Amino acid sequence: MNKKRLEILSGKTLFRREGEIFIQKSTDLPQYIQRLHMHDFVEIGYVTSGECFHVSANKRYLIKKGDMFIINYETPHKNILIKNAQERYDAYTVGFSLGFIDAVMVGSKNFKDLSNSFLLRSIFPIEKASEPDIYLFRNEKDEFTEIFKRMHDEYQAALPGYIEIIRAYLIELLIKVFRSLSGSYTAGISGESRKNVEQAIEYLKTNYEMEISLEQIALRSFLSKSYFRKLFYSITNKSFITYLNELRIEKACLLLAQSGLTVKDICEKVGYGDRVYFYEVFKRITGATPGEYRKRIRENE
Repeated sequence: MNKKRLEILSGKTLFRREGEIFIQKSTDLPQYIQRLHMHDFVEIGYVTSGECFHVSANKRYLIKKGDMFIINYETPHKNILIKNAQERYDAYTVGFSLGFIDAVMVGSKNFKDLSNSFLLRSIFPIEKASEPDIYLFRNEKDEFTEIFKRMHDEYQAALPGYIEIIRAYLIELLIKVFRSLSGSYTAGISGESRKNVEQAIEYLKTNYEMEISLEQIALRSFLSKSYFRKLFYSITNKSFITYLNELRIEKACLLLAQSGLTVKDICEKVGYGDRVYFYEVFKRITGATPGEYRKRIRENE
């Protein structure tokens, strides 16, 4: 990573004197939207319109309206706007120090330290202690829009006591996020867990041509990679990689039958960067090479 291009965003330049927190919309800081940067505070973002690509640790994630992301201290990241998007991208951004939530946390530099907070330790998902430094989460109930709006309105009005009210809203937000996850670790498969897998499958169906990993999809559901792997298999009776390969080969078969694209182009179009691996997977699933499959289809037309 080119350190010279990495911008450092300091809370000292953004926090107000009353408390170590700031609440803005992404359009208020346009200079950072497409610039690689990191900061010395936790950032929570909530997409209110449009979509964009979020890049972190050389991985790219599509985030869209309804998605929430939590970015840890000192985690390099940036957003990349989508050209000719139908709807302009916008998101609420909340940046805060852990000490803002709980005075005991003053000096803490890791979002996972919230597991030690008296206020949140009983509900913080313990499995997150070993997770990466960015979380992506979607809640179909849309519980969060109103909380972010209230925080933003309070911050803009800055009436007496507004910092205390914002702190209460932020704690409410974190508790609701963690509460929605608490059922994920109980015995059996909950409705929320099934929904996580259904959303993952929908994401795969619309983004199969992109570079996709189990870790990336687990992050979108705010679940550990190991738990999501087991959950996915329990519901689909297939491993994640088997499901993804079958989906991609199904799309490849359609292109072989309905287009004049070369096998090389089709390989890339359905998400394979390695042509040898594509041939291997294709033959394992269909029993034929891509060329043999296309020939068979055309002979039967």
